[in-house]
Amino acid sequence: MQGSYQQEPSSLPAMRVFVFGDVTLERRVTGTGPEPQYDRIPPGAWQGRGPALTLLKLLLCRPRRRATKEDVVVLIWSGTQLRNAGRACDAAASVLRSVLRPADGESLLLTGHSGKHPWYRLADQRDLWVDADASDACVDQAIQAEGRGNMQEALHLVTRAEHLLFQAEGRPLSARIRAVAEQLRRKGMD
Repeated sequence: MQGSYQQEPSSLPAMRVFVFGDVTLERRVTGTGPEPQYDRIPPGAWQGRGPALTLLKLLLCRPRRRATKEDVVVLIWSGTQLRNAGRACDAAASVLRSVLRPADGESLLLTGHSGKHPWYRLADQRDLWVDADASDACVDQAIQAEGRGNMQEALHLVTRAEHLLFQAEGRPLSARIRAVAEQLRRKGMD
């Protein structure tokens, strides 16, 4: 299991993605008790398909975790002489769809069409939790709590954001989290 971070009890996603440090995925294997269990998805699940992992990373970086197939092909396979880029994209999506299938449900890689344009979309944070998104959310909530004058809540939230980053061994705090944490701690001492 990646680190010791526990989700809030009301939010137990089917899968977790850790992007601070090496990209790792975990699948929930037990129910919704106080100690949910997650197993790391082994590298062999990717079937030696680097493009599937690249597709995951690309979608995580896109607004609403969504991209058209055409955009994916251009972003991943541009500059190559791959004649069958569309089929390679389909193969990568198939592997990713399999990797992102929770033990008790449908894949967290969603597909659809907008007119003639196929698209891919990852499930939202509730089902496919990502440490970077959780960290950003904590910082945003800390800033809001500070604006309401609730320094204790703000400090708690920024500490949670820091905890997410510290799980990735050897990773420094992001500049945004460091700046907010320092600002809140200075104000908390006043």
